[in-house]
Amino acid sequence: MEVLKVKDYEEISIKAASIVVDEIKKKPDLNICYAVGNSSIGMFNELIKQYNNQNVNFKRTKAFLLDEYCNNTYHLESGARYFLKTYFLNHVNIKNYNIFSPNADQDDLEQA
Repeated sequence: MEVLKVKDYEEISIKAASIVVDEIKKKPDLNICYAVGNSSIGMFNELIKQYNNQNVNFKRTKAFLLDEYCNNTYHLESGARYFLKTYFLNHVNIKNYNIFSPNADQDDLEQA
C-alpha cells in the first residue's frame, strides 16, 4: 500500500483527481466507485476542471455509488445519488445508463 502525505485538502483533492484521470487514461471503460460527502467535493471539482480542459473523457466509465440513504430519499435532495449528480455527474459526460446505485427507494430493502 502506498501512503501519500499532503499538506492540505486542496492538495489531496488534486492528487486524488489525478489518480482517477490517470486510471481512466489507461482504461477508458473503468468502473469507479464514488463515495459522496463534503470531503469528496474538492476532488469532484478538480475532475470537472480536468474534463473541461479535455484532459479526461468519462464517456465510457461506469459510476457506482458506494451507498445510498434509506427511507425513500433516492431522488430527493438528501440522497447520495442526488449529491453525486449535483456535484459531479451533471458536469461531465458520464452516460445515465452507466450510473449505478443501491436502490433504496423500496419498501422491502432486504428484498431490493
